[in-house]
Amino acid sequence: ALDAWIRSDGGALLAAGGDRSFGLGGWQGTGLERLMPVRMDPERRRDQPSIALSLILDRSGSMQGAKLELAKEAARAAAGLLGSDDAIEVIGFDASPERIVRMQSAGNRLSILRDIGRMAGSGGTMIFPAIDLAYQDLSATRAVLRHAILLTDGQSPEDGILELAQLMRADG
Repeated sequence: ALDAWIRSDGGALLAAGGDRSFGLGGWQGTGLERLMPVRMDPERRRDQPSIALSLILDRSGSMQGAKLELAKEAARAAAGLLGSDDAIEVIGFDASPERIVRMQSAGNRLSILRDIGRMAGSGGTMIFPAIDLAYQDLSATRAVLRHAILLTDGQSPEDGILELAQLMRADG
């Protein structure tokens, strides 16, 4: 009925995502896919470059509660989008950084999700050492695409952060 209404009666379809909206959403091969003007099948794996993703999550005292849970949920969502040929790490930081998930295959999903879930908040906020650790780890990977994502609510000394970000960008 939806197909007939859209195609012959001038109806319109607005598709909005939910908890799986960052990925394919499980719609491949369904009636909704046939109605949408987008492809829902993943590109062939050999055409996709390998990705290394470093998620840098603030776990300082100010992040306790809902903020930290949102950051952990974002990390779980990002981990779920990566293919098993991709790599991911999670660095938690307060006054100092810690590898919550060491750089590894994103195919180790259960272990990665478990380790993200164990992260708890406390301490101060020092962003530079966490970004620097991510840079070191990303530099050691052979991935074609290397990304670092920082999630924080805090204020931190800014000394060196801009220069480090520029260096990371210059190094790809």
